[in-house]
Amino acid sequence: MAGQIIKRGDRKWMVRTFLGTDEAGKRRYQNKTIQGNKRDAELALAEMLRLRSLGPSILKNEAVLVGELLDDLTNDYKANGQHMPTCNYRVAHLRKAFGNMRASRIDSKAIGAYVASRTRDGVAVGTINREIAFLRRAFTIGYQCEPRKVDRVPRIKLFKENN
Repeated sequence: MAGQIIKRGDRKWMVRTFLGTDEAGKRRYQNKTIQGNKRDAELALAEMLRLRSLGPSILKNEAVLVGELLDDLTNDYKANGQHMPTCNYRVAHLRKAFGNMRASRIDSKAIGAYVASRTRDGVAVGTINREIAFLRRAFTIGYQCEPRKVDRVPRIKLFKENN
């Protein structure tokens, strides 16, 4: 059984896909509740099966927090002997804004809100550029991990600086 649809009420469906077994031999499933008609549930099942076929990292990385990616970035800086006070300063601002967010939820809207907030605080454009470059680097490190912690690196556009 790769997937199934179970009726849970009036216009409510549980879509379930089989992910495999864990180390102890226990079966693992991914469940999702769908509101709507049966066709909506069938479409959701098809999408879940498509994601499952892309590999296990696509399904596992849904719970990765940006804070975890920032920890990996800090560890990378330490391992490469780079300037830690600069890293800690920039990561502190990013952690306050994004630390408890799921990495899969970071998009251009969230980054735009961060940039707007930092601009309102009177921070220079160059500083904001360095901070969002750190965020991009954190996602890149997560993408390069085996297994991947994130399935994509968000597109982060830097702003033109006027020296």
